Amino acid sequence: GELGRRVELTSRIRDGRVQYHPDWPEVTDFSGEVAVAGQTVRVMIDQAVRAGARLGGTRAVMRDQASYVDIDLDARIETQAALQFARDTPLRERLTFVGPDWTGAGNLHLFGNLHVPLGESQNDETADELGVDLFATMIGANLEMPDYRLEVNNLEGRIRYRYPNSLRGHDITGSLF
Repeated sequence: GELGRRVELTSRIRDGRVQYHPDWPEVTDFSGEVAVAGQTVRVMIDQAVRAGARLGGTRAVMRDQASYVDIDLDARIETQAALQFARDTPLRERLTFVGPDWTGAGNLHLFGNLHVPLGESQNDETADELGVDLFATMIGANLEMPDYRLEVNNLEGRIRYRYPNSLRGHDITGSLF
């Protein structure tokens, strides 16, 4: 359309509920701001709950007619809920290393950047590539991975995960086996 006639719709929302797509978990108790401007949707989350995660200070921007979303994430989640999120959403197609029998306990504070494909891209060739650069502060986290015959308990410290296969951390305490 005509560039001179673009309209932006911005709204503050309190105690909202959002179901973007049936394949993704519903967001509840949403408080924040939503702005729709042409092919771009911006969401600033003051607080919300999604698949067991408490979000606050998270920002999401959907571009290219919602073919992808860029997320600046700040979330607190139980380890088991994070595993379920990886298994129960379309992310399972790309996070195939998360085993179906993995279990977890304890808490995580996640923050970082994600680029998540949501559909067919119209304009951007990189829109279909998953991008994850995520930090996790582990708070008494436990993780059992039977397929690796590995169990770690009482993890405390900070790790960095970069998709697809980079996991780094230092000054982490816990017990192995």
